Amino acid sequence: MCESDRKSLNTFHTGSLRRILGIHWPETLSNADLYRMTNSEPLSQCIKNKRLRWLGHVLRMKETRIPKRALQWTPQGQRKVGRPAVTWRSTITKELIEMRMTWEEARVKAKDRLEWKSKVMTLCSTRSE
Repeated sequence: MCESDRKSLNTFHTGSLRRILGIHWPETLSNADLYRMTNSEPLSQCIKNKRLRWLGHVLRMKETRIPKRALQWTPQGQRKVGRPAVTWRSTITKELIEMRMTWEEARVKAKDRLEWKSKVMTLCSTRSE
């Protein structure tokens, strides 16, 4: 997810939460307070969390399973001219780099389900509780 998409998604989410709570313009409430009040987190964080949890699930699958094979598949041929399409794999690669983790380290860590889940939860946590 590119930066502008992430910002737009979070802006829509906070705007919706404010509408639901009846918070209108002259009133101000920080996003952190809004998330605390609604016991939620930025929508982009929720999506990142789900994506990384799914990655752990797929990495634990047997090599013969279709999702596992699809994750490792590289299509032949060339892409169209212009900006390259953002793929799920490229997004995950970027997030693994942010986590300071290689694909091989992710494969090893994902084998232990509880360790992977706790690692994802700590990396995706934005709440200050």
